[in-house]
Amino acid sequence: MKSRNMSTFGYIVNYLNIKTSLMAKFIHVDSSLISKWKSGQRQINEESVYFNDVVSFIMNYDENNCYSTLKKVLTELYPYEKILDKNNIESMLKYALCGNIKNESNILMGNLKTIPIVFFSGIKGQQEAIMKLFDSIEKTETGNLTFIDTLAFKWIWIDSEFSKNFTNRLIKLLNRGYHAVFVIRYSSSKENFHKFFDSCISIIFNKNVRWYYVQYYDEPIVGLSIILYNHILSIIGMFSNIFKMTTMVFKDKEIVMNHYEVAKEFTERSIPLFNKSEPFSLPDKILNIHSLSIKKDFYAFLPTPAMIATNVHNISDVLKENNIDENSELFAQVLELNGFFRHHSGINNEDSVLKKKYFIFHIEELIENAEKEVIGSNSLTLACGKEINIKKEYFANELKTLAEILMENSDFNIALVSEKDNLMLPNMNCWCLEGGFLMQMRDDGFYICEESTIISTAFNALERCIHKIPPERKDKEYVSKYLIELADEIMKQ
Repeated sequence: MKSRNMSTFGYIVNYLNIKTSLMAKFIHVDSSLISKWKSGQRQINEESVYFNDVVSFIMNYDENNCYSTLKKVLTELYPYEKILDKNNIESMLKYALCGNIKNESNILMGNLKTIPIVFFSGIKGQQEAIMKLFDSIEKTETGNLTFIDTLAFKWIWIDSEFSKNFTNRLIKLLNRGYHAVFVIRYSSSKENFHKFFDSCISIIFNKNVRWYYVQYYDEPIVGLSIILYNHILSIIGMFSNIFKMTTMVFKDKEIVMNHYEVAKEFTERSIPLFNKSEPFSLPDKILNIHSLSIKKDFYAFLPTPAMIATNVHNISDVLKENNIDENSELFAQVLELNGFFRHHSGINNEDSVLKKKYFIFHIEELIENAEKEVIGSNSLTLACGKEINIKKEYFANELKTLAEILMENSDFNIALVSEKDNLMLPNMNCWCLEGGFLMQMRDDGFYICEESTIISTAFNALERCIHKIPPERKDKEYVSKYLIELADEIMKQ
């Protein structure tokens, strides 16, 4: 079986997509030597006659990109270092390439070596290790975190105070630009997953998180927890009982890289909880998910109205003004998608496939858009494959249309949420049909989840959000008046 171990040299070379044969030809060595450097079977260091040639080749390879890719990978490996210019990049590259040199004084039993490991005991120890990690990385600008757990992250949700602290600190990192991956092991009982998602619901609503799951039906005898920060630190927890847990923190780059490869393979074999859908494939996918014979409640969190669902006169004019030919196939496809969104989110004033419809708009976002001359539409941009901007009068028109529908349709509701409400809100548009689907609109596309546990938890979270909004900002007359007055104010500018 081929080893998946990789040295720091191998990681950098793969990150830059450098072909082994190309490097071998440049520095006049056999490709097998490059492969051994990549796997860690042989070491490349400053004493090697090839070292300077290797450094020169890597620097030259990324020169046309102004060393941006090299800078990115070095920043991942050394997030606390300031990498500013070419000389600094070259110096850090040399340092990285020498990072796996074995210290002869530490070698035991042939090629085995001793490495420093920090131990924590019990569930409190696992939690302490995570908090210490957060203490450290909160000083950095951005990074990547991976969380893998075979027991539904019980160490997070078993303590409500810790769960709240963990979630709040992770959300702050995500909102600063961090990215996270969660891999969950499902079992025959989903009770624990409900508890996990309930305790960390705001993480589900964050666009910088990717979710995966592995389906197993037998309960594990031994639990495993893997947490990675970039490629410089790993936290490994093993336990037969959640309260009898041993947590180890590794900083040795070679060991961490091996843990990274294990986590990568585990993730690749897992099933995504959210699947990306092309905009014009959404109708078929959503219609295949749920039965329309039974009407169900529907929630949508849209900081401001999604223009993909604006009235047909609005959307036709917007498309024309953004140079979309009205006789083109794209124009027709967008209109068809617009009709689908309006019908299946209850915005049209006809008999809907839904029971109760609840839209949540964000007051501060509405006001911010109202002050703009031109507003970007992410939903139309995704549909059209090009940046789509709308004039303020179309935004004002949509607000008035929604105000009219609100008063005419007893099943259609709009709530206005504010930052002052101190609610954990999604940082992206999302639509949730009770027992049907959860759809997110991220910067790169639409993502649909069909997994019942997450859908149920998300639906309940949005329902709780509605309950916590002050009654006045859910009152039909108040909301309708607010939207009309805001639209009038926009047109006066």
